Amino acid sequence: MFTNPERRWQALRTRDPRSASAFTYAVTTTRIYCRPTCPARLARRANVVFFDTAPEAAAAGFRACKRCKPAQSPDAASARGRHEDIVRRACEAMHATGGRATLRTIAGDAGLSPRYFHGVFKKVVGVTPVLRV
Repeated sequence: MFTNPERRWQALRTRDPRSASAFTYAVTTTRIYCRPTCPARLARRANVVFFDTAPEAAAAGFRACKRCKPAQSPDAASARGRHEDIVRRACEAMHATGGRATLRTIAGDAGLSPRYFHGVFKKVVGVTPVLRV
């Protein structure tokens, strides 16, 4: 699907989610390579080079973006999805108990420490959970 430079550029311009692991692009002026879905500012087309894989970009002398982390597996990128699932289940549990659950209980059910769960919840939802300590 993303086999030629024109289609890759179009996917890059639109941040097409289907292209997330299809290819990697690098910017010659910064010497950084990214995933096509990276939220970084779009570079000029003349400064963009496409690679099939992240190791190819690294072998060409580019370094990995610290924002989208293209050198990591796509599973690492899906941590946000796992966190969203944990928070969704926690919200359902909090609702089911009528707000009487404790942070320790909800975090334990999620398989996380209370402190880590608190941070995950705040990162996903934007506010801290309202629970008894």
